[in-house]
Amino acid sequence: MKQLTDEQVEKNLRSLPVHSLTHEQKENIIFAIRQHSEKRKLRFKPAVSFLLLLLLFASIVSYAFQQYDGKPAEQAVSETVTISPAGDITIKNRGAFSKDFYNKEGKKTGGVQRMTEADMYESINQQNIHTNIDIQGYRYPGKMTVDHQKKMEYIQIIHYYFKSPYTNHYYHVYFYTPFFDEAQADAVARTFIINSQN
Repeated sequence: MKQLTDEQVEKNLRSLPVHSLTHEQKENIIFAIRQHSEKRKLRFKPAVSFLLLLLLFASIVSYAFQQYDGKPAEQAVSETVTISPAGDITIKNRGAFSKDFYNKEGKKTGGVQRMTEADMYESINQQNIHTNIDIQGYRYPGKMTVDHQKKMEYIQIIHYYFKSPYTNHYYHVYFYTPFFDEAQADAVARTFIINSQN
């Protein structure tokens, strides 16, 4: 196709029909354009607001579900524990919820520590278990395990895990043999008491 010169372009433009609008027609066109853009703006703003509110609501619900663990909210309960080992065993507190048992030679013979249910199962899973039973006839429900160890200081660890009636915690009461046999450990475990300070 041949390129047009400037003169040819001008000639073609002059041959086109010329339309002229009255002032009223111009005003009507301007009014229609403005009215159309206002309708478009009004439709857009509520849609954006709705989407933002929906996103905010979804975020709040998602956060709430992540925080909820399926258990009822626990009130602030303060607990103390008491236990009465027999003989020449002394108790040393190792923190708010931990105690260690020592014999007269100063050797550690057992102890008590508070833990979560997950910590309890982790402790049990790390043992060389000889015995694992649910215990009954004690003040609190729980488990008893006998863990075989091959150490110079002790051969077995007798573990009791008692469920607190006041919180979602467990108390791990443990005894090293030969300092305690199963009958002695059982007798001391029966003296274990959880006191609520609520």
